[in-house]
Amino acid sequence: LTDRSCAAWLGATTYVAGDAPGEVLARADAMVQNCETTQRPWRLTTSDNPLHSMPMSDWRSLIDGAVEGGRITMDLYEVRTHQGKTLHLEAMARLRTPDGRRLTGADLIPPATRFGRTMDIDLRMVALALEHIRRTGTPVAVNVSPSSVVRPAFVSRLQDMLEAAADGAAQLSLEVDEGILRESREALGRLAGTLDPFGTRLGI
Repeated sequence: LTDRSCAAWLGATTYVAGDAPGEVLARADAMVQNCETTQRPWRLTTSDNPLHSMPMSDWRSLIDGAVEGGRITMDLYEVRTHQGKTLHLEAMARLRTPDGRRLTGADLIPPATRFGRTMDIDLRMVALALEHIRRTGTPVAVNVSPSSVVRPAFVSRLQDMLEAAADGAAQLSLEVDEGILRESREALGRLAGTLDPFGTRLGI
């Protein structure tokens, strides 16, 4: 028995004759990773998604290299009201692989969570957003992972970045997946208390 909303995750994949066992297991594990980060009880993938067949060792090398080499970039999308007024820009993480594939945050965060690198990706995104705010004055919202929020080092480094950004910090918004409410309300409270003096907004 457990008091958690989900006792276990189920990752599934299709099998096509000729698939190597390692590829099948990698795809199933990729879906378990996705469940871990989205809090969905099960996910299914097919054999035609090459990202889901990547060995974990390749994911580790790719993410470590991207974080340490500063190769995480962001795309910005307008968020508008029903009247067409721009509320802010939404920052989305992107990474181009050596073979030319363009990965999204949805591709990166599940394996990054396994390796404990979400904090580095999220701080990189905050840095990029603050630089854009400094140059344009346009409000930017950044999604941060619950696995980052629960780490005191994330909050400490974030505070240093907001202090350095001065007035630009008030144009930044952080959005955290609602899974943080199950994971640690205390950590969410610490984050809110850190953001408040800078005028940085927090959404769930």
